[in-house]
Amino acid sequence: MFDFFQPTHPFGGQTLRLVAESQQGGGDVFDIARTCRDIEEGDKEGWERSWISLAERTEKKAKDALASGHKATARQNFYSANQYWRMSDVFLTMEDNAKKAERFIKSQENFRAAAALNDPKMEVITV
Repeated sequence: MFDFFQPTHPFGGQTLRLVAESQQGGGDVFDIARTCRDIEEGDKEGWERSWISLAERTEKKAKDALASGHKATARQNFYSANQYWRMSDVFLTMEDNAKKAERFIKSQENFRAAAALNDPKMEVITV
């Protein structure tokens, strides 16, 4: 595990950003800490796998909550999954554009699902 409260490595800096965003619903600090526990500093493939796994689990929780009529829980999990998908690609390079595009789409799908459940409603604007 790397230190994300006093980061000296890019992994720590990226994670600290997400921890800060968790205050406003951008993730769950305990899920973030559990995910980081299994990532070795500098292991970019491990970073990707860990964040994708958390994103998929969180997205599933959101869909299950929505199917059960728990809109607030679904919304929160969709917002969190949005950020976890985003975290999975922060260290990808130009050679990984196809992966980046796939993850961007997953991130946006989760954000839009959350926005549809927001009160007041959010309007998606395409430019």
